[in-house]
Order: sequence, then C-alpha cells, then structure tokens
Amino acid sequence: MGQVQNTGYFVADKLFYPGDSFINPERVVDVLALPVAGPWCKIGDAIRYALLVRPRVAFPVHDGMIKPGNVAGLHSLVQNVLRQQNLEFMPITDGETKEL
Repeated sequence: MGQVQNTGYFVADKLFYPGDSFINPERVVDVLALPVAGPWCKIGDAIRYALLVRPRVAFPVHDGMIKPGNVAGLHSLVQNVLRQQNLEFMPITDGETKEL
C-alpha cells in the first residue's frame, strides 16, 4: 500500500500532535500527544520517540483500540520508563480532563 501522507500539528506553540508518525519536530515541545498504539506503532518505538522529543509532559493518544483491562498496564509501562528519564507521562481516561 505504501507510505501515506501524515500531518503533524502544533497548537498554540505548546502542544505537538504528530499524527500517525514519530516525526521529530526539531524544536522544543512542551506537551506531546504521544501515539502509544496502532497497527504502525510499537510501544518501544513510542517510548524512544518521547525520549527523543523530551517534552515537559506527554499524554497517550491512539490507545482507544486497546481493551480497557490492558490500557492501564500499557500506560503504566510508559510512565515508569519515562519517569526514570525525568519525563512526565499523564494518562487521561475517557471523559477525564486535565490541565497541562
């Protein structure tokens, strides 16, 4: 099928949403919407991407396809690894709001 076009977005020069990719924005990212699941995504790649970008805080996206009983474990894994590198990972559940 080949590579599809991807679009990443910066919102208010603060939040970076990379779309369906691990593209390096090559600039400071305060808040990262971190893809953690999908047919193109491996969790190790997601963690390496967060370590490359080094945002102040990251929150998971693309995790809606994960069964509810498994999503907490996935989030916990990412959170533990990023915490060891002094990066904050903030899981957000459906219907929950958080101030970033």
